[in-house]
Amino acid sequence: MALEVLDKHNQIDNEFGFKLEHYPYYYIYRLDCLIELDKTEESLNIINDYISNFESEKNFTPAFLATKASILYHRKDYLNSLKYLTKSEELTEDISLQNELKSLKDDVFKEIEENFIEIPKNERKTILMSNETFRSPNESFIALNMSNLNKLNFPIGHPKLNEVYIVHPRRNDYYLPLNNTEEQLTLDRISEYGRLLQCLGATYFEVSSNKSDLNQQKSNSKTSVNAKVGIKGHGGEVDYKKEKDKDSFLDFDSRISQIQEYEPYKKPYIPDELVWYHSDINWQKLAKQRLEGENLRTHNEYISLSKVENISSQELKNINIDLKAYFVKAGLNYSKDIKIENKSKKKHTWKVSVKFEDIKKLNETHVPIIQEPIINIQQPINSQLDKYKKDILFMLKNDGVIDAVERKILNKKALKYKLSSEDINQIENDALRISYSDNEILYIEQLEDLLVDGKIDEDERPVLSRYADEYGISKERQKTINNIYIK
Repeated sequence: MALEVLDKHNQIDNEFGFKLEHYPYYYIYRLDCLIELDKTEESLNIINDYISNFESEKNFTPAFLATKASILYHRKDYLNSLKYLTKSEELTEDISLQNELKSLKDDVFKEIEENFIEIPKNERKTILMSNETFRSPNESFIALNMSNLNKLNFPIGHPKLNEVYIVHPRRNDYYLPLNNTEEQLTLDRISEYGRLLQCLGATYFEVSSNKSDLNQQKSNSKTSVNAKVGIKGHGGEVDYKKEKDKDSFLDFDSRISQIQEYEPYKKPYIPDELVWYHSDINWQKLAKQRLEGENLRTHNEYISLSKVENISSQELKNINIDLKAYFVKAGLNYSKDIKIENKSKKKHTWKVSVKFEDIKKLNETHVPIIQEPIINIQQPINSQLDKYKKDILFMLKNDGVIDAVERKILNKKALKYKLSSEDINQIENDALRISYSDNEILYIEQLEDLLVDGKIDEDERPVLSRYADEYGISKERQKTINNIYIK
């Protein structure tokens, strides 16, 4: 009924020749009605209409943005919900609305962290390892809190704080370092190919470099140097080029080149864990020949680097812009832009040679192993330690400091969990280090060395400041760290 009345009055011009839709209150009343009727699509449309017409109206715009964020949250569109929450926060000075936004934002963070793998892959293509969760201004990456990486997998030695990762093109849960994705994918693909050939009855598997192409270099890897050379008996001037990255490429080449020998006894089969096989027609044809009893005995082919197709130059530019803004805001040094080492430009290739066993000699049929569900039984003390660690990380999430109120709450938690003072100190030290960058940890190590007698003398403080400058730590960040460690 209320909507009908609004629509009816909106058809009539007032004394100034305007309709209701020319005033903000029309959108406020209409939105209230639509939300009451649970008409979310129409609610989003009226919000968009309002923003389009009255974006500069600071009194109501933050509330409209907050409402849009709430609707998107309940639709499980968490990333866009976070986007509009952030916009609303930037515009409002209303304390009550700020508290509502903070509460909803905490809920959004929790959903993103717990259900990250369920977000559409193209929306979470690149991620940054951080101490907090947020979406970058140009939406080029999602920053994730390193302490809450549920169901995500990384190469050995990763993830690392403040490093950018890109999702694997064939595995939804696996992220690779952005700066050498090409190499990682190639190694991953050849490793899987070897596994497939082994299951098809290979006795010999060799990957060797096509040496004629070994002059491959990454783009912009050569630095021209003009050098004057004194030669006995006369002078001369020559130009030469310094090849910076040849050694790194040769190292990569050596990691790919390999020889393996097997003694198969099972009939050819396709293993379950393959991710590249289903999109490679050549692999499928080869498998078909072995599976259908054609008794193929030898096979040769060439494999080139796996070119990364799903990151454009514009996307990379936006990543670097957002990354620089993040580092500046965090008080960290931003040394250089990320560059993709595009070794695939000249199509360096590797020759793959394989020999198969005679199918007639393979008698045993492969029986897939059915995985029993893993029951994870933790000791009670480990469970309590984990809970306390999560409590500490939650307290550190906003400002990296445990204040007096937070300390009081943590003391109650520790008492409830029946933890010893040794356990508490160890957990807190571990949790605090998670929230620091590599350079900050180096600074803390120097700080701890000076704190061996339990205090920092006045003549030692200038030394600490020099360490902070050396490691690129801002004065504000240094002060925060000092306040934590210097009691």
